[in-house]
Amino acid sequence: MATTMGNLIFSSGSLNVLNSSDSSNEEEQDGAKPNTLSAIELSQALQKLMTRLVGNYMCNDGSKVDYESLRNGSLFKEYLKLSKLLQNVKIEEFDENERKVFFINIYNALTIHGLSACEDVPSSPLDISNFWKKTAYKIGSFTFSLDDIEHGVLRANKGHPSASSPQFPDDDSRRSVCLSKLDPRIHFALNCGAKSCPPIRVYTKDNVETALEKAARAFCQEIRLERNKLKLSMIFRWYFGDFASSEPDFIRWVLPYLDSETMQQVDALLTTGSYPALDFVKYDWSLNKV
Repeated sequence: MATTMGNLIFSSGSLNVLNSSDSSNEEEQDGAKPNTLSAIELSQALQKLMTRLVGNYMCNDGSKVDYESLRNGSLFKEYLKLSKLLQNVKIEEFDENERKVFFINIYNALTIHGLSACEDVPSSPLDISNFWKKTAYKIGSFTFSLDDIEHGVLRANKGHPSASSPQFPDDDSRRSVCLSKLDPRIHFALNCGAKSCPPIRVYTKDNVETALEKAARAFCQEIRLERNKLKLSMIFRWYFGDFASSEPDFIRWVLPYLDSETMQQVDALLTTGSYPALDFVKYDWSLNKV
């Protein structure tokens, strides 16, 4: 388990719950009013604060984070207080689209929170033992780790790619929170803290469709055709089944998102009755720090 700053992390069983209220009841000490925000209002407040964090502590495209400055800044302290209010969220107030937006943003915020909470900022998220399995928030009556959010809620409970079972078993009440349909474009919205991850963006109910399309297009612009091989991120290998059931179907899925030159090259190859081979590029797990 990573060494952490102060009392930012509370250990609950095997989980590190970052937004747990401690016994000192700091909200009362700070004179803060009890949470009267609805789930929608709190989601919007988090979106606004995350937008400020992105603007102040991340590079323009959201691909790198200044973790040292972020964790020592007043905005992060404000975020820590707001994150505690997640314990009072009634997730059932969200419709499916709002739930998608909420959990995409929460995943990225929790990743930043978890990495910033380390006493020594790691050189890679892999340096933190079971980072995605253990780093968690209490949201309403449930506790969700990063893995729970991604493989349970957002991937419609498909489970981790290395597992042969759903993330939440039949008797787990968190199944009620899972999206009913898996949108593969979420893979271009989730940032796990590594350099090869998609950049961090803030999503809203109003922009989520266009923003996910933009994120997918931006991520796929990096795909190149070399010697009849498509050079692809490892994300496509790990989550291949989220995109398609066969290589030809996958190529048809990704084709509209390619840049115009690569799209023409792939089209030309397809007209010959051939499909390009899929070649997955090594993932850079270095921390996405400025």
